Parts: sequence; C-alpha cells; structure tokens
Amino acid sequence: FPVTIAKKHIDIGMMDKDHNVRSAAVSHPNATKEQIKTGLKDEDASVRYAAIKHPNATKEHIDRGMLDKDTNVRYAAMWHPNATKEHFDRGMKDSDPGIRQAAISHPNANATKEQIEAGLNDESSNVRQAAIRNPNATKEHIDRGILDKAPHVRRAAVSHPNATKEHIDIGMMDEHPNVRIAAVSHPNATQKHLDRGMEDGNHDVRLAVVRHHRNATQKHLDLGVRDDSNEVRAVAASHPNATNKHIDIGLMDENPWVRQAAIKNPNATQKHLDLGIIDKNRNVREAVVRHSNATQKHLDLGVRDRDVDVRYIAVSHPNATKEHIDIGMMDKDHNVRRAAVSHPNATKEHIDIGMMD
Repeated sequence: FPVTIAKKHIDIGMMDKDHNVRSAAVSHPNATKEQIKTGLKDEDASVRYAAIKHPNATKEHIDRGMLDKDTNVRYAAMWHPNATKEHFDRGMKDSDPGIRQAAISHPNANATKEQIEAGLNDESSNVRQAAIRNPNATKEHIDRGILDKAPHVRRAAVSHPNATKEHIDIGMMDEHPNVRIAAVSHPNATQKHLDRGMEDGNHDVRLAVVRHHRNATQKHLDLGVRDDSNEVRAVAASHPNATNKHIDIGLMDENPWVRQAAIKNPNATQKHLDLGIIDKNRNVREAVVRHSNATQKHLDLGVRDRDVDVRYIAVSHPNATKEHIDIGMMDKDHNVRRAAVSHPNATKEHIDIGMMD
C-alpha cells in the first residue's frame, strides 16, 4: 500500500478475502485505532499478529492481544513497546513459557523482586534464565541461579553484572565448562580466578583467560603461548599485552596459525617482521606485508614472493613505491598487474604500460 493511502482504502483492504492483503492493510502506518481493533478480531491469526504489532496499538489493543488463542499473537502483544506492568503480570501467568520469558525480559518491565522470584520458580529453564538475566536481579536471586539444575541458568547467574567474587568462585568449580568460561570472563574475575582458569582441563576456559584483556597478566600469557591448544597459543601471542618474548615464542611455533597471529600483533617489531617475511607459510608472509609496521624491505620481498596473494597485497600496500609498482606491472598474474596500475602512486608510465597489457 502507498504511504499516502487514505483511510477508506485501508478499510477496503481490511475487507479483502486474501489474508495477506488484510495484513498489509492493518500494518499500514496510517491505520487507525479502529482499524487495528478490527484487525484484532480477524479470523486469521496472521492478520491479528500484524494488527498487534502496529506501533499505534494501544493498551486496550494489547489487552485483547494478550487474550488471543494464538501464541504468536500473545507473544507479539507481550513484546509491544506500549505494554504495561499489567501486561507483564499477565504474561508471567501465561501457559506458554516463551511468553513468560518475554514478560520478564521486556525492557520496560522493570521487574520487581517478587516477579524475578516467580521467574526463578518457573518450570521452564528458559524463563529462569530470563529471570536471572534481569538487571534488577539481586544477590539473593543470583545465589539461587548459581545453583540451578540447568547449566545455562547457572551461566547466566555467574555472568550477571551483580555477581560477586563468591558467585564467581562457585562458577569456577562448576562441572559444566560453559559456566566456568562465564565465570573467568566476568569483569570482576580476580587474578586467583584467572590463575585457576589457566589450570583448567578445558581449552575453552583457558582461552577465555587469555582473552580477558583487562586482567590477564604476563604470567597468564607466559602459560598461554606454551599451551597445548593451538587456539590458546594464537590468542596469547596476539594479545595486546604480549611482550617481545611472547611474540618470539609465537613465531617459533610449529603451527602456522599461531605464527600468523603473532605477526599480526601490533607490537610486532622489525625483527619479528623480518622473520615473518621469510616464513614457509604464505599466510604468515601475507600478514607481514599487511602489517602497519611493514618497511620497504618487507615490501621488496613481498612483491617478489612466490605466492601471488602475497605479491598482490605487497603491491597494494599504501607505502608501495614506484619501484614496487614497476615490479608489479611485470608480474605474470593479471590481478597483481591490475593492483599495481590501480595504486595511487602509479605514474603515467605505469598507466601507459597498463593500456598495452
């Protein structure tokens, strides 16, 4: 329907035998309160759904939507921006767990202590998870959530901004690795928690420690670059706080992914780039010519590299000189030649050569 459509046209659309037309009509920005009300009485659930989702739906419309026999309509009503505390209370008693979850998760809910308590008593673990995620959850709520039988509820509890050191302690001892990951990733995790995380048998927990940029120490990175897991070693070598020593170890790693991560570190020195540009793995050499600290020497080697991708990236580098573009223009690969002639530093001579390619 056009934006400028009149009320009478929407009325006609609302009487169409095709439910898609009726849905489009009631969804129109110019639909009136009366037309939305009519839409909510439609025999087709998809039309009622479209009606309750309208931005102009009022409290009275939402009241009706909350009583609809169709779950999707009630769900849409529950999530409407104009839903009130009365609707949230009703939603918490709905037979469908998805609607109960929506009720306690709604941004306007401002859930009370009692509502969160009710959510934590719910038979559905998803509702309990939504309850413990609520910003108004207290220490007492988190105390309950951290002991829930469902691991995703315990994870939500230990992830809560109001989780205390004691909650994180409990999370670090949880049998489920996802809970321990959440615990060690919490902004309030202490050095003791991170130390314990680096001793965890699950590599994802150790990975979470070296990704914990705020509190990860040199000791944690020392362990990280020597970890059994390639992923942990790679993240440790690329960490913003990694020292020259950590990058050195990363560049000596047997796994090319770890060496590439090390060379990508912004703290990589000329010495590191010198080693990287002669690495046997093309991805490592490619990382060198992409590096912000790459010098003319590295680009000299890059434009002569045996791998076409490395040559392409080298000749595309902002610091590529006329000499590098000269070499690129003679490359056997047409993509490298095209990158060379497209370079901002390409001269008239290069363009003339390109015209004869």
